[in-house]
This record gives sequence, C-alpha cells and structure tokens, in this order.
Amino acid sequence: MESFKVQTPEWYELIYSKKNYELESTYIKKLFKKHNKSIKFIADIGSGTGKLIPYFINEVEQYIAVEPYKDFCEFIKKNHQ
Repeated sequence: MESFKVQTPEWYELIYSKKNYELESTYIKKLFKKHNKSIKFIADIGSGTGKLIPYFINEVEQYIAVEPYKDFCEFIKKNHQ
C-alpha cells in the first residue's frame, strides 16, 4: 500500500515560508553548548526541504538528511549540494 501524501516540496516551502530556520538552528546550538556538547553528527529525520542544512553543514563532520519522500529528496539534492 502506498503512503498517503498531499505535500509537494513547493507546497511545503510555501507553508513554512515564514518559519525562522536561523532562530531554530541557534536554539539547537545553544542547547548543545549549555550541556558542553559539540555537534559532530546530525541526522535530520524528516528534513522536509532541507532548510536547516545551511545552518549546520559547515560546523559538523557529517550531516545526513533523512526524508521518506523521493520528490523531497530530489529537491534537497538540487538545492543543497
């Protein structure tokens, strides 16, 4: 049975166009710093269109974006390589 899906990457981008990914990434970084932990590896489960990637990619050893939908994966590859 095929999973039910109503979203496209373009629709997702529109819905989350006002989301502050920079603020979210800053919050995540502060949590790690507060607990004296460095971020070496990120597994972004349900990465959507990959909007958090630019905020971490140059600060970690490895960043893996995990997204179950093929069209979203293609969008990420096209826009974040």
